[in-house]
Amino acid sequence: MGSPRRIDTRVLLCAVATIIVVAARLALASRSEYCGVTDSCVYLALAQSLASGGGHDLPFAWTWLTSVTALPHPAIDYWRPGTAYFLLAVAPFIGVTLFSGAVVQEVLSIGIALAAAAMARQFTPERTVATAAYLIGLTLSPLWWAHLTPDSMILYGCLVGWFLVLVADPGGGPGRMTLVLLLVAAATLTRNDAVLLGVPLAVSIVIAVHRLRRSGETGWRPFSPLLALALFPLALLPAHLLNAAFLGNADSGSLKIALFVTDLRQFQWYGHTPGIDGLPAEGWGRLLALRAEAVAVTAVRIMRHFDQVATFAAAAGAVLLLIRPGCVRNPAALMPAAGFVLAAFAAYTLVMPGIGTHAFLRTYFGLLPVLAALAALALWHFAPSPRAATAGLMLILLFSTVDGLSHARRLLAENAGARDRMVTVASVLEGMPVPGRPVRVLIDDPAQFHVTTGVPALPLPSNGVPAVARAALDHRVSHVVAPRALGPDLMRALGGAAVEVPGTDLMVLPLDPQPGGGNPGNVSRETPAALNDASAARRVMQTTSIYR
Repeated sequence: MGSPRRIDTRVLLCAVATIIVVAARLALASRSEYCGVTDSCVYLALAQSLASGGGHDLPFAWTWLTSVTALPHPAIDYWRPGTAYFLLAVAPFIGVTLFSGAVVQEVLSIGIALAAAAMARQFTPERTVATAAYLIGLTLSPLWWAHLTPDSMILYGCLVGWFLVLVADPGGGPGRMTLVLLLVAAATLTRNDAVLLGVPLAVSIVIAVHRLRRSGETGWRPFSPLLALALFPLALLPAHLLNAAFLGNADSGSLKIALFVTDLRQFQWYGHTPGIDGLPAEGWGRLLALRAEAVAVTAVRIMRHFDQVATFAAAAGAVLLLIRPGCVRNPAALMPAAGFVLAAFAAYTLVMPGIGTHAFLRTYFGLLPVLAALAALALWHFAPSPRAATAGLMLILLFSTVDGLSHARRLLAENAGARDRMVTVASVLEGMPVPGRPVRVLIDDPAQFHVTTGVPALPLPSNGVPAVARAALDHRVSHVVAPRALGPDLMRALGGAAVEVPGTDLMVLPLDPQPGGGNPGNVSRETPAALNDASAARRVMQTTSIYR
């Protein structure tokens, strides 16, 4: 009998590190009791609805820009449902909760770390570098806090990360290109900007053509990226078919909205949808300043939220590929990733700056495996000795973990405060029912409010009291939850008496359900002209303190 096969110490190290890190992050997730930002709350609510047989319609809407007419409202009218579908993976075993979402995301975070190791192997055959890339990818700062809410970030990072690994070597066969297209389809079901994956695929074709000219290789293998690009529209098809099935239109219209929004508060405008006709009113100077601001703010947020030490190390690795391409096996492996991040950065800061500073950070998760691989490569090449490289690796892992835990603690504290605020509002609503009318409220953060309390909700318009009054009457809400600063004007417009919410700056205004109630004569049943004018709506936002 032969001697038993020894386990590679590098594999054992990665396995032990994975168990420790995942256990620690799940312990953090067990303390999470709030769904987070609007995106993640929509994903969680949709997954819970699907798990219970409720379908794709939800009893809340988070924006007026998607032509809300009634509740329940389609959940996929703006965001894609892929994250919710992935959350269903563990539903038969542990249900659909914040914690089960964290479990799914921890599995996906391991996928990000494995993609980092695979990308490192594109650069060098050294297993030590791949091991370092795995450990860096496993402990990157964003992965310590992104799993606390069921957002699309980690899922998108895993899908795009593996996509970039596969297109980094354009010589793959049909099996690899099929997997590439499947990843594109899954990414397209997850985020609207996955269409930008066509850019790194096109870069991969350029690399393949360059290699073909140098080597004179024959056969179909050099042309597989070209075939994948030709079939790229088919990978986008499932998302559009889903839109057609549930919205009656293959295009959700989200791109048209994002192109003309210049402020996130415009998502809660009532009676007016931003369009190209409103851009001249903004002024060309402001439009240019908005793009310059988006570039600066996005760059700063990347450094704040995406692990400064690992990012600097990755930058050193990128410089290494530029000045010494001969020291790595496949220096062109970085080019598809560079094409993707540049295309996404340009799209979000120059074309869609109104949402760019918020949305690009989610897209940037797709670059995490590449960052980890570049950081490991820099350590391997620039450290004067293996011991120094190990020390550098430990420094990166330590800083990433400490930085990530700091972000996680802040996020948990902020979310706990937001949850308590929602619960307090719900308790006030419970004590002041409106006879003959089911509870349905206008409130800021309607997605968060519904997921936390179960109360159907619509967004509080952000373009002034006339818009709030108009929305309240049009949609027959039972209560308006608004900042106290708006209380006197709302009571004059809608009648009734408001009740302050203890410990907050909010008040609750119940509406009279009687015929004519809530419209004492000073709120026109015609949509105010100001609500149909972009500049007027913006003036309301700028001059009303609560909207600044």
